[in-house]
Amino acid sequence: MTPSPHTDAEAPCRPVILAVDDQLENLFLLEALLAESYEVRTFTNGPAVLDFLACGQLPDVLLLDVVMPGMDGFDVCRRIKADPAIRDLPVIFLTGLDTPQAETQGLDLGAEDFIHKPFVPAVVMARVRNLLARHQIEQRRQELAVREAQMAEQHRLLERKKAEERINDLAFFDQLTRLPNRPLLLDRLRQAMADSDRSDRYGAVLMLDLDHFKVLNDTRGHAEGDLLLQRVASRLIEAVRTADTVARLGGDEFVVILTGINENSLADAAVQVEGIAQKIVSVLGQSYALPSATFHCSASVGVTLFQGEAISAEDLLKQADMAMYQSKNMGGNSFTFFDRNMEIVALDHARAEADLRSALAEGQFELYFQPLIDGRSRNIIGAEALIRWNHPTRGMVSPAEFIPHAERTGLILPLGSWVMETACDHLAAWAERSEMSQLVLSINVSAKQFQAPDFARQMIAILDRTGANPHRLKIELTESLFAGNFDDIVAAMSMLQERGITFALDDFGTGFSSLSYLSRLPLDQLKIDRSFVAGIEAGDANVAICASIIGLARNLKLKVVAEGVETEAEAYFLAAVHRCDMLQGYMFSRPIQRLAFEGLFTDKAMNR
Repeated sequence: MTPSPHTDAEAPCRPVILAVDDQLENLFLLEALLAESYEVRTFTNGPAVLDFLACGQLPDVLLLDVVMPGMDGFDVCRRIKADPAIRDLPVIFLTGLDTPQAETQGLDLGAEDFIHKPFVPAVVMARVRNLLARHQIEQRRQELAVREAQMAEQHRLLERKKAEERINDLAFFDQLTRLPNRPLLLDRLRQAMADSDRSDRYGAVLMLDLDHFKVLNDTRGHAEGDLLLQRVASRLIEAVRTADTVARLGGDEFVVILTGINENSLADAAVQVEGIAQKIVSVLGQSYALPSATFHCSASVGVTLFQGEAISAEDLLKQADMAMYQSKNMGGNSFTFFDRNMEIVALDHARAEADLRSALAEGQFELYFQPLIDGRSRNIIGAEALIRWNHPTRGMVSPAEFIPHAERTGLILPLGSWVMETACDHLAAWAERSEMSQLVLSINVSAKQFQAPDFARQMIAILDRTGANPHRLKIELTESLFAGNFDDIVAAMSMLQERGITFALDDFGTGFSSLSYLSRLPLDQLKIDRSFVAGIEAGDANVAICASIIGLARNLKLKVVAEGVETEAEAYFLAAVHRCDMLQGYMFSRPIQRLAFEGLFTDKAMNR
């Protein structure tokens, strides 16, 4: 039997029901019952309905007779459920069989329900209606689940995109100022260099460091320091073109990349960049209105020009950094162009630092000792420990050459610790020799070393470890130390003085001498600088200076050492005429190695 003809105008949105039965009267009855509410299509055998379904036309419900010649309903259902394309088609079996086995078999095959023959119209309508309702609910549930899954996937993709953006943001942007950070800066600098190579135009890198930024952080807190950095970033962005890059390296360091400088010569490009650098210095030098007060800030700027990719981006940044430190050394609030001499100096500094580190690691340093002479008896009563560097290829390196490098790099701290430890070892050994047990040993301590937070504790620990007598140890300090936190310095000196250590003020009169701090410091001794001693025979001014220092020390109840004594006349004037307590200089001995110094006492003992 062919499907019943229906036009699209009848009910295009009505549910479609397929009815399969080998008895025509059953089909007529089903169509008569269902046609008012549904679109009904009828078939008299299983193969016919399978062919229809194979065309891709999936109905809403299949009413399937169980007992049919050839292919029964169970077989038809089995084939439908085996086909993934139509396996979800709801099936209601039509049967005259009234056995539990038949219903169980049908349900096991995947049927939704059974309608028994002879048909009861109300039952037929109810079961079809209920099945469609259940499937509509299930369909809506599935659609909702699909929509929820789609929304969940969209949300997941959105969150993933946000996470990727956040990772990118963290990787390439400074979180405080929102400026590019170092990795993104290097990428943009390399791009600018490549563009310069293609266009033959110049570019420039400006390295900026804020002057005295630490003062703001220390006095007004990091919150206001951060606010200042944000304000600086905003001013830099406004001071350059949109095509230029402003980045923050960290701390108070910023970098500006200027691109596309359309000048024919390096000199012309430098003039143009100079104008921009001057503008930046001026803009950053204006006051900043911060919550606590108005803050005045300035910047040190280093500038280097580039054309093409002759050197690496990292080396360009190094050049700008060298120039920036030159500006800072000149007092700040200025800009400096890089030149090759800076690179030569930087390389020398790097080599010196590497050599110093090797010298510390390999034990290339040693202590020399210059005798300290009693002004009246001319006997040796002590010595000053002086560091010497015996370089494996250069020989003896002057302290005047390597001490500034040690100060600059911070290596003065481990170097100073080595001096203290070694000097105390020798002092402890001398205490075992009767002829040397009363010697006082002086060691020089730099301002940076003494200002270290743990200096006093470290000194006490060395004394405990070596067994050296603190009453035989003198620490020599220079006046530059007292430009720091005076109260902290006095506290550290007092802590060490309580253990028996004494203090001398070295090179007195050459620094920022102040009678007010002389009276407050726990000093025992002043040392007259060699520059005053050397001029005693040449002029009255130095005679007056030396006499005044000795008189001042006597009034403050301090001992006096004159260093740099080279002639008998100088020694006579200082010790005999003005009663200087102690003398030190080449007239008595140059600085000598430990064994030679100890030999002075052996010879003396043998000649008694």
